[in-house]
Amino acid sequence: MDRGGFCSRAKAFVAASIFGVGAALAGTGVFTVETGASAGGLSAASKAVRDKVNLAVPNGCSHLYGFNYQPSWGSNGVSVWGAKFDSAKYRQELGQGKKYFPKMNAVRIWLSLSAYRENPTRFVQNVKQAVDSCGDLDLLVVPVVFNRWVGNPAWDVVTDQEVAADFDATFGAYLRDVVTPLRGDGRILAWDLCNEPPLIGGELAWLGNIHAKVKQINPTAWTCIGTVTVDQTRQCAPFEDVLTPHLYFGGYPDYVQLAKDLGKSLISSECCWGSLDDAERVQRVRDELGALKNYKIGFFPHALYESYVADLHRPQYGFVDKPGYMAFINMDGSLRAGHEVYNEFAR
Repeated sequence: MDRGGFCSRAKAFVAASIFGVGAALAGTGVFTVETGASAGGLSAASKAVRDKVNLAVPNGCSHLYGFNYQPSWGSNGVSVWGAKFDSAKYRQELGQGKKYFPKMNAVRIWLSLSAYRENPTRFVQNVKQAVDSCGDLDLLVVPVVFNRWVGNPAWDVVTDQEVAADFDATFGAYLRDVVTPLRGDGRILAWDLCNEPPLIGGELAWLGNIHAKVKQINPTAWTCIGTVTVDQTRQCAPFEDVLTPHLYFGGYPDYVQLAKDLGKSLISSECCWGSLDDAERVQRVRDELGALKNYKIGFFPHALYESYVADLHRPQYGFVDKPGYMAFINMDGSLRAGHEVYNEFAR
């Protein structure tokens, strides 16, 4: 997420479909997945939400009420998805979200190339467990495949050197192993190919390669990209079935018009700027979700749960940057004061 508010990342910019283990793991005994038949399957509630999606009109996803979710225990991809991954706590924290926000029907989760490289089999197993938990809670999933946003502490960041490297040698196995075996699993709403790519150098070509690989593995998968500006969204649109800009700072009519011109739907896959002051944050949530509701744009505020990830915690848990504190649920599982305001707009 571009959270410098006009932050360092924003300034730098100026200068379905499914998850799983690929063919490399097939038949190895890691786990067996039949197409569309993984644990839990698509619930009736999630099917009803998915069936209502219309990708051809701007308001075709206006009924999607989600959150970004980072588990409380980690600060980056390896600490979340590696040896410390806690499947029971993952399910518990998402369950807390459903308790406080009953109309929540989708979740955007951030994957980790670094955790995959550390231990591919473990990573894929953990992702499968995460998707199972989401499905059991009637939550459609938007997995973020790659990230180019830089926070403090840094989340998994694909470097400029990796973007310029041989694509298949650098990313092919990861994409194959993450996307292949759960093809046709309706719990995956869309693959978010990359979070906040600054579109520098040959990055558009790189995004095109990711898109091509995902569609090669699963031609019916929906794809999207977490963009920050109207121009970025326009440039990335050929690789998106649904436009998913991060609408922290308004500009709603321009995005709706772009979606209309392109014949695509629109979701704000990040929104609701933070603050250490609860009342100030509540007002920002009210203002942003009110505007998104008025423009009939589905929304995924950042973020559900307090964690050690950048911008998702109070000072006692680490460095706090300009965006302040962006979580809706505190580290101890209590609802952050006033943040039930979400429910006024998720209906």
